[in-house]
Formats: sequence, C-alpha cells, structure tokens
Amino acid sequence: MSFVTPEGRLSAPPYATVPELPAYHCRELMPRPSRQTRTAPSRFRHRVDLQEGCMVTKSVTYMNQMAHIINAVRKDPEREREVTGVLRELSIIPYWEPTLNDPCNLVVLDPRLHIALDLYALIAITPSLATLESLIAMVRNDNNSRQDRADISGIVYPRLLDFTVDSFLNPEYELVVLHPGHILPDGKSLLADPTAQFETLYTIALDGQLRDDNGDRFPSFHAVTRQKHGDRPNVFLIALNAGIKFERYLNTYLHDPDVLELEPEVIELMNRNNELVELLYWQPNIAQLAQGSTSTEQGLYNRRNPPRASRPNRILLERGSGGEGETDDEDEDEDEDEDEYFDALEGKDEGGNNDPPLTFTQSLVVMALTPIKLLMIFLAFLIFIGATAIIYLDKLENWIRRAWGISS
Repeated sequence: MSFVTPEGRLSAPPYATVPELPAYHCRELMPRPSRQTRTAPSRFRHRVDLQEGCMVTKSVTYMNQMAHIINAVRKDPEREREVTGVLRELSIIPYWEPTLNDPCNLVVLDPRLHIALDLYALIAITPSLATLESLIAMVRNDNNSRQDRADISGIVYPRLLDFTVDSFLNPEYELVVLHPGHILPDGKSLLADPTAQFETLYTIALDGQLRDDNGDRFPSFHAVTRQKHGDRPNVFLIALNAGIKFERYLNTYLHDPDVLELEPEVIELMNRNNELVELLYWQPNIAQLAQGSTSTEQGLYNRRNPPRASRPNRILLERGSGGEGETDDEDEDEDEDEDEYFDALEGKDEGGNNDPPLTFTQSLVVMALTPIKLLMIFLAFLIFIGATAIIYLDKLENWIRRAWGISS
C-alpha cells in the first residue's frame, strides 16, 4: 500500500523481515523498526520452517510461499467456523480443535506451483496409489465399525482412525498434471529435487506427463518430516484438496476433445483419491424401516448412504427411461418403490415424518440430561415432603400451645 510522506514523496511501508536460514548461512535481515512493519511469515512463525523447502521440488528459496492445503477463510468468521466445523466432524486430524492455520494444514511451495495449484488448478498433489489403498482400507473398516455400532446403539459415533500407521505418518505423494499445455508452455522446464538426491530438469512430454531427459516420470515424493506428528502435512487434507480438483476436472474436461487426454493410470489415481474422499464424508445411517422388513433388508438399508444435499458439486445420476416392454404402470410402481426405499434411508415413516439420527454430541447431551432430570425430580420430591412437614409441624405446635395454655 503506497502512501505520501510529509515531504510529498511517494513511499511504501517497511519491507518484510527476511528470516534466518542457518543451514544456508543466511542471517536475518530486519527492516528499520516501524509500527507499520509487516513480517510475511508472522502468522506461521514457530509453526512451519521455511528451511524445509518446497514440498514438491525440495528447493529452498526466499521466494517460496506458505500455502494452505484447505484454503484459508479471511474476513468471514462465520464461513471459517463452518469449514473448521466440517474438519472437526470428519475426525481426520489427531486433535479436537483444528484451525486452518495449524501446521498440518500448511506446506511450503514454489510460487509457480502454488499459483498453478490454488489459483488455476493446473496441477494437484495426491497420495500415491499405495498410500491411497492403505487409507481406503482403514477408513472403510472404520465406517463398517461405526455402522455396526449405530445399528446396535442408535448413536452415530465419531471416527476412531489409527494415526500411527505409516500411510498417515509418512505418506507418499504424486504430482498430477491436469492441464499439461498450460503448466509449462513452450518447452519451459521445472527444476526439482523430489527425491532429495540431485536436481533434475523436468518438461512436459508428448503424453502430457512431467519427464526428465531420460524419459523418466516425475517420481513420487514425501513431505518433510516435522518434529511433532500432528504438525506434519495431513494426508487426508491433501486428499480432500485434490478431490475438489479431480471432481471438477472429470466433470468438465474428461471428454473435452480440445483437452489432452490423461493416461489411464492417472485417471485411476484420481478415481481412487475420490473414493477415499467419499468414504471420509460418509456417515452411518439409522433407518426406520417398514414393518415386515427382514434383518437382511435392514442391513442393506443401513449400509447404503444417500448423497448429502449439503455437499457442493455433487453429480446426481438421473434414472433413464425404461427399456422395451415396460409400461407406464410399471414405471409408476418402480418410482413408488424407489420413493419408499429412499424414505426408509432418510428415516421417514409412512406419514412423511423425518426424525434424523442423533449425532454423537447430541447423544451425550441427552444422556447427560437424564440424570439431571432425575435429580430435579428427587429435589422436587424433597421440597414437597419438607413443605408438608412444615405445615403439619406448625399445626402440631398450635395444638400443643392451646392444650397447655401457652400464649404465642
């Protein structure tokens, strides 16, 4: 922000403090003290070290930028509460009160990659296929366990993921180029050291993949290891970020003839990432079934999860027209069956009432209120007994006074 000095000259606020990089023998550069002094990484100081370098290229420069995995929400406290509320409900961060400025939601990125990732969605960072397979199995098992507990207790319990597995503590990542013609146009190259061994020049090959001079693809890589496990970049947050980009790409560009077709293994990686995202958003169902339903039918109903209307950019597949030989009556019967099926899934009875299942927090509140209500009833009973006793004792006292001739 420019301003005019008392001498009538144009000026600007003091520049940001240049942090120290001891490993590279770079001392801290402090601008002249001023009330307007801004330090670029002040919000993240003592949280993420600039020396860890770009997550992808491993380069360490002062031009690197701090990036949010789940985009920051500024100047809108209500929306920020909604976003952090969703993260808390997903139970994918190993502590209770996450914020968007926590270290697990921050990575250091090369400025070109930061812009390509967040502003234009030309690229995406996703867990590797091996990491995805491990995480999908863990989350699916947890979902099945939560559904079993919901079937028995009628309560939706939070997740209990294992944050000690290697796929969470030290996950492997892949760089996915979604728009090869835009990320490095006209033969431009990317200098990177993803395996922390030696720097290599990568360019976009004819197949749209980043490859070096030997034709080898950009390798898988790991994020830097931070001292605290909870401070490391959260692999589930990275999968959620990639899922937004992949879903929009698959819905918009997959069949666009003017867009370079991605390799089948890349599409498979995108689909597996989105499968993990869907498992993370999944919630157990507590369905109210029609009378006469068997236990097998109940299990089938409970394990089906309808799309969440509140989730943005969901693509709902419309049922096509019936095949040959189907009559209008059959279509109407099928529609009625589908309506009854989804009514049962959503917990609606025949009258159309919808009683949603209690969340874990609501269940705790209900359980806590039960002894409180019993205590209040007991206290009310004691008050009634005490008031009755006082009335009768007062009458007894008056009778004794009259009998013995004692004046009041």
